[in-house]
Amino acid sequence: MSRTATIEGVEPPRSDPRISVPEIWDVRRTIELRTAELAAVTRTDEEAAEILALAEAIGREAGDVDTVTGSDIAFHEAVARASHNRLFLEIVQSFDPLMEVAVPSAWRTRTTEGQRRIMVERHMAVANAIHRRDPIAATMAMSAHFDSAIGDMLRAARLKGSAVSF
Repeated sequence: MSRTATIEGVEPPRSDPRISVPEIWDVRRTIELRTAELAAVTRTDEEAAEILALAEAIGREAGDVDTVTGSDIAFHEAVARASHNRLFLEIVQSFDPLMEVAVPSAWRTRTTEGQRRIMVERHMAVANAIHRRDPIAATMAMSAHFDSAIGDMLRAARLKGSAVSF
């Protein structure tokens, strides 16, 4: 087995065909819950403001899939950056190629204003918990966010009659 991780970064997880999409989501969920928890404890005021601003941008952009994709990815990277663990940031960034496909796919499944509002509220809950320095609430909010996002992806796959893939 070759080792593809380097000090500069981490090889995108989907580059190994033996790794399934559910495995990727499981790892990503685990990492993102921990980064939210750490960010609530270690974030600077500037990082908290950036995370809140990105969550608010997601709210403004929710109807424009192309624009919201960039803000959504930046939001998760900002949370990882605020964790002050460089390896977590590298790992979250290694998911970017997948997220550039998964995020717009997930947003396209949210066809009603109510569905988009729920996802915006999930991002705001994470941002607000980090801003309040509440690691338990941040972890719970990120968990709820992932449960919603994964559910959206599974629903989209079922509607298309296919397996979940990127």
